Amino acid sequence: MLPASYIEPSRYSTLKGRVKHILQKRFPVGTKVCFDIAMPYVYWSRGELKLATDHFLALVQTERRGRIKALYINELARMHAHIGEGDLAARFYRMASDVAQE
Repeated sequence: MLPASYIEPSRYSTLKGRVKHILQKRFPVGTKVCFDIAMPYVYWSRGELKLATDHFLALVQTERRGRIKALYINELARMHAHIGEGDLAARFYRMASDVAQE
């Protein structure tokens, strides 16, 4: 996975670290399993599409299971389709299809 400082402005990485630390105290297993997976959706909902894209791609790089990789790429395509970037969305949809069939 890419280091947080590479893909996030410092204001997000600091806040993200604080939130993760607090959640780990109360929900250690849930935070370990879900936190990194949820982050692209958080950035997507906030309109930080570059960060969301970077996080989805980082999830794809670290995932070993092909179907889950395809799911992340499909979500990336869906995000780009929603914002009107049809050509990029189509490329990601094709990539997701190829990864799922491997």
